[in-house]
Amino acid sequence: MGLFDKFKKKNEMVHTQKTNEQIEIEEIVRKNHTIFANAFLGKRAIDEDIQKAEQQLGLQIPESYSWFLKEFGSGGYWFDFIGYCKNGKPQFIEETLEQRKNGLPEKFLVIEDCDEFYHCLDTMSEKVATWSQYDEDGVLYCFDNFYDFFKDNLENAIDNFEE
Repeated sequence: MGLFDKFKKKNEMVHTQKTNEQIEIEEIVRKNHTIFANAFLGKRAIDEDIQKAEQQLGLQIPESYSWFLKEFGSGGYWFDFIGYCKNGKPQFIEETLEQRKNGLPEKFLVIEDCDEFYHCLDTMSEKVATWSQYDEDGVLYCFDNFYDFFKDNLENAIDNFEE
């Protein structure tokens, strides 16, 4: 490893300082490799992908979901978070734009299709909510942030795998 490589790696580490939530989630996935080995198969996003997505959607993607897109791409086990497909297709952009035609509020980003409803990320408050065009109740908030939502889904997957 040359001097430049050492400098580059050191700068990358400083630039990508992980939060406690990110470290905790990555540790859950790592400890449960048997369950999650093939769960996240989407393309991993880079900063340019995130910037392009924000331009297309007209909103800022919260850091928590941006981190997911960069670290995992898409997928799950017993859940299926929308992100970038294997071929690089930005499914979350297409789904969000499509659901806006059905009344999805502009500040929401579709992160999971649950058939009759969607899990969405409120890009202003960073809370996770359910939304359905067929539901008279409209938006129902269910998690304070994406990290809690992700962790809860991981724990449910582990519980279901062990049963």
